[in-house]
Amino acid sequence: MAGAILLYGLTDSVYVRIARIALIEKGVAHTLCETNVFDPATLDPAYEQLHAFRRIPALDHDGFRLYETSAIARYVDENFSGPALQPADPRERARMNQIISIVDSYGYPPLLRGLVIERLFAAEEGRAADEARVAASVPAARHVFAAIMALAPTPFLTGAHFTLADAWLAAFVAYILPTPEGAALVAENGALSRWWAGVVTRPSLIATRYPKEA
Repeated sequence: MAGAILLYGLTDSVYVRIARIALIEKGVAHTLCETNVFDPATLDPAYEQLHAFRRIPALDHDGFRLYETSAIARYVDENFSGPALQPADPRERARMNQIISIVDSYGYPPLLRGLVIERLFAAEEGRAADEARVAASVPAARHVFAAIMALAPTPFLTGAHFTLADAWLAAFVAYILPTPEGAALVAENGALSRWWAGVVTRPSLIATRYPKEA
């Protein structure tokens, strides 16, 4: 499906990165429109026409507007040629969706709020890191990684091919690695470390590196 593709968001957003990974894996040309929804003074009021809740990412494909990362990623996979990012086998697809849900539901609080925000952004917010939150996040993150890798075959999370599940987890793992706790969590989980070594060199991961990524 031809037409201009605009993705609205920030390069340091985990969910924007997931959408970008999907686009790049499919070989879809697109433009990232830097949009800071966290600064009302600079955010165009018209952005609400793209995203009713003023979050990121949002997609505009030749006038077709879509928000929510899961919807965007699946739309990209299902509407453009290129390698499939969702398994055809129902059980493998269910496993992919399960892993994505684990990351969103149980991974986001300890990984993003507990490690990334406190270790990488607290100083920019003019405050000291909440060490209690960091400490509490480590065992929770460890449990998330153990649960995911217990479900995952090799070399990718659902089998022989890179899927949206890999994109989801990769965007989170890349963000925590610059933190000492995150680096230790990945290093101590052999299965996670081996999986990460297999995905980190993919062009989609290299092209979407976070500004704070080590």
